[in-house]
Amino acid sequence: MTNKLPKGIECTSVELIVKGKDGKVLYHEVKKSDSFVANYYRILAKLMGCASTIYLVDVNGNTQEAISPNKMDLSALAGDDSKGIVVGTGTTSPSANDHALQSKIANGTGSGQLSYQACSVGGATVADPDTYFEVTRDFKNESGADITVYEIGEIAEVNLSGGGTTKVLIFRHVESGGITVPDGATLTVKIKHKITT
Repeated sequence: MTNKLPKGIECTSVELIVKGKDGKVLYHEVKKSDSFVANYYRILAKLMGCASTIYLVDVNGNTQEAISPNKMDLSALAGDDSKGIVVGTGTTSPSANDHALQSKIANGTGSGQLSYQACSVGGATVADPDTYFEVTRDFKNESGADITVYEIGEIAEVNLSGGGTTKVLIFRHVESGGITVPDGATLTVKIKHKITT
């Protein structure tokens, strides 16, 4: 058995790093995940010119019509927990019909909150036979107590047919047992999207 994927298979991995106040690594692991949800493929079909009407279910549970050309924007500024990588405390297994995290952790420094840093999207890297890009975000725990993260998601901003934009969940991963982020520590989440040619 090898670690190589069959050709043409899209794979997503989640890298989780927890660093203490002193910068010491307390936890570091890379996990395989295959938790894209239906919204991702609906958007992808529209980006590729699907002539049919595409409906998305946004993070509020509203059904919205998407337009083409579209966008799938994961970049976010510090403090913005409405898009990009988001984290939560829900433990329900991922489903194709997920449209939001089960219980998203809000941005902030209060009880049960994490301080969301900027979410960045890297360019595509070609390392034949693999092509990949990474989405990265840090979460600082300034709440005064430990916080355990169980679910990780990606929320994209997309265009709507009637003008404006909405936010839709495209990816959800649930971490068995959770990841404890001590008070004063920082959780770094790196999501690598990869295809093997």
